[in-house]
Amino acid sequence: MVLKMRFATLKSLLFCVIAFNSSVLMAAKSLEIEPNSTLKDAQIILVDSAGINAKFDYLGDEDWFVFYGFEGRIYNIVIPDKSIAKAANPAITIFNAQGEETLAKFDFNFAGAGETIEFRPTRSGLYYLKITNEVRKFNSASTYTLTVFEPFASLNYVNGLVLDQCTGKGVNSALVLSSSGEQVLTTKKGEFGVTVLPGSYTFTASQDGYVEQKLTFSELRLIDEPIEIPLEFKLMPRAGCGSQPAPKAPTPEQVVSEFDATTGILLVKDIRIGDQGLEAVLQIQADGNFKLLKVTPLAQKLYSAPAYFDFTSSLANVPYVFFNGQVYSIQLLGKGNNIYALNTPPVVVELN
Repeated sequence: MVLKMRFATLKSLLFCVIAFNSSVLMAAKSLEIEPNSTLKDAQIILVDSAGINAKFDYLGDEDWFVFYGFEGRIYNIVIPDKSIAKAANPAITIFNAQGEETLAKFDFNFAGAGETIEFRPTRSGLYYLKITNEVRKFNSASTYTLTVFEPFASLNYVNGLVLDQCTGKGVNSALVLSSSGEQVLTTKKGEFGVTVLPGSYTFTASQDGYVEQKLTFSELRLIDEPIEIPLEFKLMPRAGCGSQPAPKAPTPEQVVSEFDATTGILLVKDIRIGDQGLEAVLQIQADGNFKLLKVTPLAQKLYSAPAYFDFTSSLANVPYVFFNGQVYSIQLLGKGNNIYALNTPPVVVELN
């Protein structure tokens, strides 16, 4: 019965759009999910979200969290005073994606008081936060809240189109990449959207069968409220306008993900977060959402058409998912607590 429910749930998801209110999600605190006592089990914490309510469950318990930091940006890592139980004295240690200590244990305040760290990554990538309790006697009331935010962030929303220069039609599944690492795939109509901080950026649009195009903004200005900036690419087919290239279908070796209806496991073998390649294991839940079970760093990038995750928008674009003899393209939206849900209807993709 459980397997039938999983299969039926996924099947219904393939034809339905799940609606979300991202502002509500960002305003609500997430709960700590155990186990997260080692680096490999670290729980994702979204930058500029309301944070995660956590607790030390036993003497010597460590809580691990992970976020994506961009080179040169300033991040405040804060455990607010008001969130600390009297039996807790949290200390923070920061590690990079290779597990190397980036910032030594920081414990400025006494028990019952919080901590604040201003952290500027020297390179873009994953950063792990180890939270330990410096109180040497266990008390069940050892609770705290952890937040990570950019104090000077004022986001600009870049929305636009990637068009075929010859036909004027949208280019499906084109990759739009910013020079700071944000990346997104276009819809069937060639539409895309990405959020970036103020600064100078080069955006690149590419797709098989087309000549790559770059567009540059000299300066996205800092303002009090986010603004929308239109951007339009016109890609020239490599064969020219006289002979339109047929969309290039993926080979079986390019199918980066697969779903197993028996176990409910969605395996994404190569998902990129900035320049970091990861393998991600998710499992479908009774409500049709997917729970992230495990993330493993890859020693090398494995696929020419990988999945991409954007920490700014919490969107994961998976170009090819094999399920029940068919290949689909899907987009997942992070809801917090390591839960992800379909953000757009899955699209059937034909294999070569």
